[in-house]
Amino acid sequence: MNRVIIRSATLSLRVDKVDAAEKRANSIVADAGGYVDSVSSTDLATSDPKIDIRARIPVAKFDQVLQRLESLGVRLSKTIQGQDVTEKVVDFDARLKTMSAQEEVYRNMLRRVSSLEASTQLQDKLMNLRAEIESIQGQRKSLASAAALSTIELTLQQQATPAAMAQTDPSWGSSAWQSAQSSAASTFKSLAVVLMWLAAYAPIWVPIAALGWFVHRRSKRRVVAA
Repeated sequence: MNRVIIRSATLSLRVDKVDAAEKRANSIVADAGGYVDSVSSTDLATSDPKIDIRARIPVAKFDQVLQRLESLGVRLSKTIQGQDVTEKVVDFDARLKTMSAQEEVYRNMLRRVSSLEASTQLQDKLMNLRAEIESIQGQRKSLASAAALSTIELTLQQQATPAAMAQTDPSWGSSAWQSAQSSAASTFKSLAVVLMWLAAYAPIWVPIAALGWFVHRRSKRRVVAA
């Protein structure tokens, strides 16, 4: 049999406008024959809104839809997963075949028994067996559905602009100025430390520097005289 693989992906994008990107994402999903399973949004009234979309896509259109969704903005993260459930499906089919045969045996026995006690026991076995068969059928159907419709979880984050930051945060300008002052103070502090080290080691490096200057001057005079 063909391999049965459940495919899923998570994609996070930074977009210019989350509302416009959401509309385009819904259109891409619908064009592929899929549907949006759930939508959640946070911080829509701030400068950093976010929308989470969970979509189900026909597996044949999975790669195409993922590529189109990625073109909506700048990719922040992307994960693709594939779960091979072929062995589970084969096991379910084998168990269903065996249990269906057993069910048919019980039904034939039920037609031939004459005592009430034996009939009651067979009916109980049939009910338990039928419940188990339906449970396995439900699990197999769930796997088949998951393999036929892939899942894409899309996160849209809006690009924050300096103007929006200043509007939503009145202290944005003062914070930037304080940051610049702190950086300048750190630079001056580093320069002061260097000067202090030079002053502390002056008895060592000043004579060496003077001797070097004297030797250089003397060598230069000799060259000129020659």
